[in-house]
Amino acid sequence: MDLVSTDAAEDFLLRLNAALGDAAGDFQPQVLAECDSSNAWLARRANYLPDGALLVALRQTAGRGRMGRSWFSAENDSLTFSFFWRPPPATQLSGLSLAVGVALVDALESLGARELVLKWPNDVLWQDKKIAGILVEAPAVGKVIIGIGINLRSPKAASSNFPEEIKEKSIALDNLISPASYPPEKVLAVILANLRLALKNFTQLGLVVENWQKKCTHLDQRVSIIQQDGSLQNGICRGINSNGALLLETAQGIQHILSGDVSLRTS
Repeated sequence: MDLVSTDAAEDFLLRLNAALGDAAGDFQPQVLAECDSSNAWLARRANYLPDGALLVALRQTAGRGRMGRSWFSAENDSLTFSFFWRPPPATQLSGLSLAVGVALVDALESLGARELVLKWPNDVLWQDKKIAGILVEAPAVGKVIIGIGINLRSPKAASSNFPEEIKEKSIALDNLISPASYPPEKVLAVILANLRLALKNFTQLGLVVENWQKKCTHLDQRVSIIQQDGSLQNGICRGINSNGALLLETAQGIQHILSGDVSLRTS
């Protein structure tokens, strides 16, 4: 695997600051050529990071998704970054990753992407193929790290380091919008603006269930919940509650499924 140059990181930072304009000071962005995981990198520094700190990693060697899955990334193929948020005291964080998902879809749609949907709890899809994922972690009280990974280049044209299974189940932003019109730094600037507004609204309103359900790909469909021990629970997806739990209609009634314990697929 070729090493990502520090010059590439410095160049991306210059372009990102230009795209952010006056807002660059709000985020104090840093760009690394490579790190293990942008979420883990911020978590190790969480005690002294300012609110809004942003880390972009051109490549992650140990990128993580939900339930310990790997997130594959490579320079130019993916946009991977993490945002550090210090929520106001007593903010209830339940459902935050779902609110972030809505903000991410809104941002990508404002760039021209269409027909994007949300797969509970943290994936963005286009026609059943994954284009982006979200990982929200709280390393300590009053500290939240929001990690986002977006496929930029078509998986089949992307780096050969991507597993074939990932390529087959994924799609990229360059399938939906023109890369020339929206280079990665501009995509990131739009996402950050939406994310900031979404976090402000979240502190005031919590998770707005209707906004998420309008984009839910499995609403009122029969699904199987795959739990961490491998067992299945079948039912009909009836949306979510205000805490972000999936509402699964079963023969025993409505079950509330927590995002940290399950995966989801159409049965």
